[in-house]
Amino acid sequence: KAVEVTCSRERIGTAVLQRTVRIGYGRAVALIDQMEELGIVGPDPGDKSGREVLLTLEEALARLPAEEN
Repeated sequence: KAVEVTCSRERIGTAVLQRTVRIGYGRAVALIDQMEELGIVGPDPGDKSGREVLLTLEEALARLPAEEN
C-alpha cells in the first residue's frame, strides 16, 4: 500500500505517508528509507519538500522482494 501511495505522487514525505496509509511516524520513516534503498524515491532534500518519486508503480513493484509483492 505504501508503494502504491508513493508512486501515485511526484514527491512523498513521512507526513503524507502517515496520513494516507494510517501508520505511525517511525513506520513511515522506515518505509521511506526502504524505498530509498530500492531506488523508488530519491534522497531527502532536507527542505521539507518531500522526496522525489523516481519510479512508476510497475517499476517499483518489480524491485520489491517477492514476499512483499
